[in-house]
Amino acid sequence: MKFSAKILVALGVLSSLVIAGGAAAKWSRNAAAYCQVLNTNTSAAHWLTSGVWVRSGHSSLQLYCPLKDTWDFPKSQLDHINVHVYDGTNTGGATARACATYAFALGGACETGPATGGAFQGSQTLTIQGNQIDFLTANAQATNFAYLYVFLPRSSALKGYWTAD
Repeated sequence: MKFSAKILVALGVLSSLVIAGGAAAKWSRNAAAYCQVLNTNTSAAHWLTSGVWVRSGHSSLQLYCPLKDTWDFPKSQLDHINVHVYDGTNTGGATARACATYAFALGGACETGPATGGAFQGSQTLTIQGNQIDFLTANAQATNFAYLYVFLPRSSALKGYWTAD
């Protein structure tokens, strides 16, 4: 009898862990390969086998990266986005912004976002959060399509991005 009581206790603890696990944080890691080029001057952009967008010419690169908006992880649950970049330029810096394409009209809007802050910053994580991401879930934006806009100066790269609730 003592053995079966221990089994029942163990099953109770295990089931409570499984139920609690259902409320775990949601996240999504995305390689830069999900992104598409926005600007037309892409002659100096290189697609590397490691899935990294690199800008090695004399001008910048603008990227459009989709943000998932699914039934099990809707954009309304986004708390922050981490954008992993490499800033190797001697001027300016890389930037990232949360944006929305309008569902029922042409165009869209972007919120302000973080930047690497200067020249030769190396590997950086740009975090979009708070007001920079809240506008995606405002009533006017609820039906719109969310995306990430990334600006890369020359000699810079986008490695990938990570979303979490």
